[in-house]
Amino acid sequence: MITTQAEWLHSNTMHCLNHKQGNRNRRKTKIILLIVLFVLATLLAWQRYAEVDTNTAKTEEAAVTELRFIRNHTCTPKGQVGTKTGPGGAEKHHVFFLKVHKAASTTVQNVLLRFSLSRQLKVMLPRSGHILSQRKKHWLARALSLPPNVPAFDILCNHIVFDEEAVRARLYPDSIFIGIVREPVDQFVSAFNYYRNRYGTKYLKKVPDISTYLSNPERWEPRDLEGSYTNNRMSFDFGIDPVRIRNQSYVADYIEYLNKTFHLVLISGRFDESMILMRRYLGWKMKDVLYIKNNAYKNKKSAFTEKQKIAHRRFNMADYALYEHFSNLFDKRVAAEGKEFREEMQVYTSVRNSVEMFCGDNSTGNDYLNVDATLWSEGFYVSKANCILMTMTEESLVNAVRLQLL
Repeated sequence: MITTQAEWLHSNTMHCLNHKQGNRNRRKTKIILLIVLFVLATLLAWQRYAEVDTNTAKTEEAAVTELRFIRNHTCTPKGQVGTKTGPGGAEKHHVFFLKVHKAASTTVQNVLLRFSLSRQLKVMLPRSGHILSQRKKHWLARALSLPPNVPAFDILCNHIVFDEEAVRARLYPDSIFIGIVREPVDQFVSAFNYYRNRYGTKYLKKVPDISTYLSNPERWEPRDLEGSYTNNRMSFDFGIDPVRIRNQSYVADYIEYLNKTFHLVLISGRFDESMILMRRYLGWKMKDVLYIKNNAYKNKKSAFTEKQKIAHRRFNMADYALYEHFSNLFDKRVAAEGKEFREEMQVYTSVRNSVEMFCGDNSTGNDYLNVDATLWSEGFYVSKANCILMTMTEESLVNAVRLQLL
């Protein structure tokens, strides 16, 4: 069959039209599918948002209920007075505490947040959650704004990477700077087990066991020190430059800078002594620094070889230098307090043990524990509401304090 030019042209035109029409139909189908997928994604996102929002609302509602209960039940019973202010003179209300990973810092934070509630102080907090920063120094944008007509925050005690300029930008000029350190091997074991076994941190989950890690720490560590909980983490929390963290001269100079900047550095392994030193320095009362240990993660005891200990010291040179400097300084401070310090510590430890027993025993029905007067403290009461505060999780207590600010 012979096709004329006109017939070929007509046939080819119709084929092109049909092809274009097919393309248009396919495009329409794709557009419709995209719209449907978008709608479904929006609905799922909204449902997830609603669930999160509901959970947040429930958490905040619970925090409000607890806070109201605490406010209604923490007043000192009639006829009783609080403890005396310590040798520090008038109570100091302006405090910065550097929260250091796996160094009993959550317990110190609990003491500070309880104090803020009892004195109705303004605490610098993240807009959401309970951490301002674990990786970067630039964390100010995550913080709540100052309330109207308030020149500065009274207290900052959430996780940050230390940046003196940022801290001073939101706190009062006379703020007391307090830090905490822990013996490096103990801090490492705690961090390794906590972030590997409880949180499933990726780089630690790849390690067969802690002894394998110590045989060659460099092999297992992430390249970015900011993402590590086991590479000189205390020094990093104190704001040391990650690039120069193995430069001994720089580390020594930086520790000297910290020595001039921080008024008091506590020792995790000497916690009761630390609380008494802090109480005396801040002029607080014994009741203010009572605690029940929080966020404690039970670690299996590890016996390391001498070679492993040397490897750990070499890899965490900055942390060892930091700890040894402030541990020696702590010894001198305690010695300077005289023999009365030891006597006060014995009384404090005894009172704290009684408080732990009272808070853990719900069978007696007693609402208050009476603490008799001593040379270092006038008599005071501890209520069940105080127990609630001392045992609240970090997240719940931060939520309660944040609601007071809003």
